[in-house]
Amino acid sequence: MAHVRYLSDDALEGRETGTAAARCAADYIATFFQELGMEGAGPDGSYFQTFEVQMGSILGSGNNLRVSDREMGVGEDWTPFGFASSGTVSGALIYGGPGVSMPGDERDRYAHLDIEGKIVVVEGADPHGSEGSSLAGDPHHKASIAAGRGAAAVEDCTRGRGGGRPPAGHVVPHAAAL
Repeated sequence: MAHVRYLSDDALEGRETGTAAARCAADYIATFFQELGMEGAGPDGSYFQTFEVQMGSILGSGNNLRVSDREMGVGEDWTPFGFASSGTVSGALIYGGPGVSMPGDERDRYAHLDIEGKIVVVEGADPHGSEGSSLAGDPHHKASIAAGRGAAAVEDCTRGRGGGRPPAGHVVPHAAAL
């Protein structure tokens, strides 16, 4: 249990790829493997294998959103998520609250909504009040759950973080990324 405590400690800052904290966690695990007498299978007996990871996303050309007859401005009225995909979506809007189910909570309406073929409008906030730091506040998680239930798309009404003008909403069309 001591290893889990160390690796999950806030001092390792979530171990995000490419950070010093991630390297610290990797070195800790490699040292433990060495102490166990395990041989590394990487280059020159190393415990590490390097690979490139694409971080972040870049808006491509042709990002557009039309609601009824109104063209919405990218970066002003809406911003697509990096995991969004291209497509044309139309359908009825349905309010999905926080966009996650809360098992055992009798107020959990989302679990019983028929969202198949509909555009689900969800609140961007984490329903647990942890400012988006839990899985329940993650937009990709919300979109994946909705896609699994057959939603045509998800509009996540995330408020801007870190200042600046908040976007009116994010639209994630249901396609390969969902």
